[in-house]
Amino acid sequence: MYASKYSLLDVVQDLVENRNANVNIKDSNGDSALQYAVKSGRFGIVKYLIQHNGNVNDYDNIGNSLLISATKAGYFSLVKLLIKNHADVDHQNNEGNTALHTAIS
Repeated sequence: MYASKYSLLDVVQDLVENRNANVNIKDSNGDSALQYAVKSGRFGIVKYLIQHNGNVNDYDNIGNSLLISATKAGYFSLVKLLIKNHADVDHQNNEGNTALHTAIS
């Protein structure tokens, strides 16, 4: 997860390809490696994890989906990538907000 956050693509690749790391495992906050990469704006790692079965409809403990997190941070290239890979645009977080609500607030 931390390799995703700090843009260590070579480490992420090694963990996934050579050590059979589960790309969808979550920490105590409900964040997966993909969520860390999205929240940190790591486009290359997000793309890689999606290509290796990362769940584009993942969400954290407060219900923020990857799409909501990318929208909230203003990472619109990630928003486009997530939507292209079938992220649920209608997902609501625990406050009832979607990515669209986040974008216009």
